[in-house]
Amino acid sequence: MSAGEPSHLERDLTALSIDGAHGKGTAERGQRSAALSSSNDGSGTTHDADSDHDDSQADDDSVSCEEGSDGYKPGGYHPVRVGQVYNRRYRIESKLGWGHFSTVWLATDTTVDDAHQHRHVALKIQKSAEHYTEAALDEIELLRRAGSASEHVVRLLDFFYHVGPNGRHMCMVFELLGENLLSLIKKSGYRGIPLPRVQRMTRDILLALHDLHTDAQIIHTDIKPENILLTRTSAPVVSSLPQAIASLEVDADKQAPALSKSQKQRLRKKKAKMGAAAAAAVPPPPSEPALEPDTDSKASDAEGPVPVSHAMPSSSLPQRAKLADLGNACWTYKHFTSDITTRQYRSPEAIVGAPYGPPVDIWALAALVFELITGDYLFDPKADSRKRAITQDGSHSKEFFTRKGLLRNIHDLEFWALPDVLVEKYKLAGDQGATLASFLLPMLELDPRKRATAEQCLQHAWMQEVAGEEESVAGNVIDEPTDTPVQ
Repeated sequence: MSAGEPSHLERDLTALSIDGAHGKGTAERGQRSAALSSSNDGSGTTHDADSDHDDSQADDDSVSCEEGSDGYKPGGYHPVRVGQVYNRRYRIESKLGWGHFSTVWLATDTTVDDAHQHRHVALKIQKSAEHYTEAALDEIELLRRAGSASEHVVRLLDFFYHVGPNGRHMCMVFELLGENLLSLIKKSGYRGIPLPRVQRMTRDILLALHDLHTDAQIIHTDIKPENILLTRTSAPVVSSLPQAIASLEVDADKQAPALSKSQKQRLRKKKAKMGAAAAAAVPPPPSEPALEPDTDSKASDAEGPVPVSHAMPSSSLPQRAKLADLGNACWTYKHFTSDITTRQYRSPEAIVGAPYGPPVDIWALAALVFELITGDYLFDPKADSRKRAITQDGSHSKEFFTRKGLLRNIHDLEFWALPDVLVEKYKLAGDQGATLASFLLPMLELDPRKRATAEQCLQHAWMQEVAGEEESVAGNVIDEPTDTPVQ
């Protein structure tokens, strides 16, 4: 099969779009929803356990104060109640989160016992409008390809249709993981996560990107803290998303007195976004171990530099990182939109609207690694002659750059070399700062053709320090979706 030729599954999935009468839609990929994770099988009929209850209207279980009731209408959300059973196997336990395109639920797979790896799963129920279904079908195809290529990507275990009062909804079942990296950043009080832990997580994500870019021919396009999840260290505890967020807020606020003004502003903004972010990454159960602040690190005054942490709690060693949310992903040979990547992690070529490829993920990961270690966003405005071509190639180039490749509205910049920033501002030891900088700088190459690949990054000395650790194992075969009306 040629690179651009649709697969058998793509043709089959297209034929399964809403009411079977419409062809493949043309909705923008920006309509894509966030990916979550968990369970297998595609047969059977969806049956609500509490059949005496009419699910034609949303109730307190299905509607939260964040999403409101307006979305519960034809083409919108499906009303869900705790205790209902979907596809004859997934019993709803509690709400995990919501997004503009879906709601996400903690569910128990009733067909397996408590000892099974995927006894608890995350069930994402997409809105029923056709363009949401089309986006979900695209995402499923990407997830299936990614799942067969990498054990470091959150695993789609099952998918099926559910017919309800608001239409026919695509449902996706994912493996249930723990907290996302945004939670770790918050728990660290924006002071940085211990270096050994960041190294381990970075290697996991590089392995995922290597598999996606080379084997699956997929570009993620949205690498950010919310889209990287950690494996669970204990069984999930049924709780609502607001409770999980509250526990995170308490942890972060306890560590906040020494935060700078800008860090406190970031903390407030992150809290406000947690509801929407929950549909992109499963929030941590309350039983997840918190990242303890490094008691050996002395925070400086409120406006001064904050030393990063170097110690790693032993309890965190077994946790592995997995890449999640292929809702905005695309093929290396077929892009869906030029509007990619969250702003803080967006590469130069994406900013100016130039052609892009897998290097956009590498740039974003470099920005993320810097943020994990320092607690701050990366901002590196350094410019040189190599940027000239890329600053002129994009459809938006004239908005930012002059003909000479200079920033249009910024004339005076003070340059601060990355190794010096890491040592002087963030108090890394000199050799640590130099090694980390030598790892990050090739990932931040302005010319994407010269930017380091995931494979090259994995060969760097900073990654070789953790290369000997045992790799995690995952795997399940996914069947075709079934059309399962409510009984």
